[in-house]
Amino acid sequence: MSSDTFQVQRFGEEKQDDLENEQDLLAKLKAKIAGSRPEVKSEKVREEKKEEPSEPKTKKNKKKRKRENVPKDSEENTGFTKLGVFDAKDKAKVRRVLPKWLAQPDIVSLDLGDQQMPIEDMKELDESILQILKSSGAKYFFPVQRQVIPQLIGSAKRKFFRPSDICVSAPTGSGKTLAFVLPIVQSLKSRIVPRVRALVILPVQDLAAQVFKVFRAYTENNDLRVKLLSGQKSFSQEQNELVMPGIEPGTFQSLADIVVATPGRLVDHLQKTEGFSLTHLQFLIIDEADRVMEDVQNDWLNHVDRAVYSNPEQRPKPGPINCASLSNSGSAIYLQKLLFSATLSQNPEKLQQLELYEPKLYTSVVDPEDILANEGLDGNNRGNNADEESFVGQYTTPKELTETVLLIENTLKKPLSLANLIHQKEMKKVLIFAKSIENSHKLTLMLQAMQIKVSELSSQLKRGNRGKILNQFKNDKIDILVATDALARGIDIGKIDFVISYDCPKFVKTYIHRVGRTARAGQSGRAVTLIENNQMKAFKIMLKQVGKNHQLEEEQIQVTENDVVNYEKALEQAKELT
Repeated sequence: MSSDTFQVQRFGEEKQDDLENEQDLLAKLKAKIAGSRPEVKSEKVREEKKEEPSEPKTKKNKKKRKRENVPKDSEENTGFTKLGVFDAKDKAKVRRVLPKWLAQPDIVSLDLGDQQMPIEDMKELDESILQILKSSGAKYFFPVQRQVIPQLIGSAKRKFFRPSDICVSAPTGSGKTLAFVLPIVQSLKSRIVPRVRALVILPVQDLAAQVFKVFRAYTENNDLRVKLLSGQKSFSQEQNELVMPGIEPGTFQSLADIVVATPGRLVDHLQKTEGFSLTHLQFLIIDEADRVMEDVQNDWLNHVDRAVYSNPEQRPKPGPINCASLSNSGSAIYLQKLLFSATLSQNPEKLQQLELYEPKLYTSVVDPEDILANEGLDGNNRGNNADEESFVGQYTTPKELTETVLLIENTLKKPLSLANLIHQKEMKKVLIFAKSIENSHKLTLMLQAMQIKVSELSSQLKRGNRGKILNQFKNDKIDILVATDALARGIDIGKIDFVISYDCPKFVKTYIHRVGRTARAGQSGRAVTLIENNQMKAFKIMLKQVGKNHQLEEEQIQVTENDVVNYEKALEQAKELT
């Protein structure tokens, strides 16, 4: 046999061997797969492995698997590991962890008399500003002012470093407005060329006008120009007060350094007022921040962002601070965001839209020990809304506030109970809250028919009429105002001794802003909530969520037969008027 013939024969034998090996392996693999299926297992194999016969696939068994949350074929041993199959009992509990700046805030004392700082001791403020404070009768700085003002002034002096954003959650009447007005005036008063460097956003016209007046008071003795954009004037008037044509054709000169605006009106000017620019903005202040962020009008925040960073090169670059980043940051705009509210949300998801930079939180708590008491508690121990906004001291009320309830057993005679409460407690300077304009109007007519000096204050009234009513109230010509919650936010009505919630509030934010109209600036105040029997449980749960676990004091009043007779006469009289 030749060598070539032998090689061909050997090659054929190798091919035959490989084929037989492949067929052998394939047969073994099929046998293994077939042997792993429960339906082909013999009873003998089941006995050896002590397995029970598979249950028939009946509707009953399918329901049983569904109840036990077990996948349909998870009981079958196929020889493969199934992905995504796990026992529900092995699921680890996920604990909510707040960012460090939320979990470890700077605590602002609720006691406005705590560690009082005379205004002369605030070395960061210029003498001209201190003189205005003294002329207004101020003697001491409140805790929130004592902590926030130096922080803002100090960060404004560090020109080449991006300042931390500031969030302040403190009770109404604790001095939050001056906490941002004074450092902004201090930082900008030495400017040379007028440009919009501070923008203050407020949710409603009345609040915007109120903050505008405060800025005007502290810029009278310098060249800073403050402008109000809220719709109180015509759009063209506001345009003429914002900008004027420059010397060169096509250029404009800013007539404003500080702009106080409502969101909708601001967006209108950014879109329609030629020459109105925010490219030099240094401070963005959002007062009543939680309400402004909830009522986002025309996506105002994105409009501001695009106006500030119209040149993308001026947007601060992320990353560590070093020699290279400092040398390249000369043209960057360092915009500092300042958030203020009595009910500021500490929900990271809600705050994320603001894109805060290394924020610092200043907040009030009932007692500093509450922080330690709440450390380590999961959402189940923090109240029903823990998943949304669990944080100690998130909603706080002044220390000088006394909170009571008046139980209403007969709902039909609720106005009578209120009137007797006012008479028997000899209440003056009273602000009553109703849940709607209709309820407010009806209650006003009832109280007037019962010979009580009362007037209605609602958002339906023109601003001029509201101003007249407020002046009558301040001058003691009116003892009581009946209002809706539209006026509960931040409005400075003057001295209020009593706040009465005629209609029990459904939400804790509403309650906080209502009672915040009294006990302001260190003065004492009293809040009374009229509660029907079926509302008491929900009301206590609501207060418990904000750390008010103490037993509520109940107001006691007397109702005589003569009171009932007079009430029925007043009721008929009020019906005729409506």
